[in-house]
Amino acid sequence: MTIAMQIGKMLKEERTIKGYSQKKIADMLAMSQQQYSLCEKGMAELHYGQILTVCKVYGISPNEFFEDI
Repeated sequence: MTIAMQIGKMLKEERTIKGYSQKKIADMLAMSQQQYSLCEKGMAELHYGQILTVCKVYGISPNEFFEDI
């Protein structure tokens, strides 16, 4: 499993736990739902600012974000 796929898996798990739709998270990241879907599949990557936004939304630190990778 690639790093992008591992990050995508974590993104989907956290989103599901928090009860957000892909569209809601995509809007917060100023991207389309389709683009965000590719991130969850490991076919596209978030940039640093987007990762920080995701961490804030999910209530985790960047260290926790990358902990199991």
